[in-house]
Amino acid sequence: MNDTLQARIVPAYTDAEYIRESERWLRENADKYRDMWVAVAGSDLIAVGDDLNFVIQVAKEYFQINKKRCLLHWIPSSQKG
Repeated sequence: MNDTLQARIVPAYTDAEYIRESERWLRENADKYRDMWVAVAGSDLIAVGDDLNFVIQVAKEYFQINKKRCLLHWIPSSQKG
């Protein structure tokens, strides 16, 4: 992946190391989830799908149970040069 990650945290979260773990997961696994939304909590994949509302809902439920927030990310079909 390139350096132009755009992320939305649900709910808002600022733990830098936790975010770095999520971004590391994205760099290592993005090729498996092209054209999909993913919710990642640290180094764990929480939800994946093409419906953002579904992924958001799963991320919110995960937070309610585990008190850990997810980084949401759209992984495009290909990276531009």
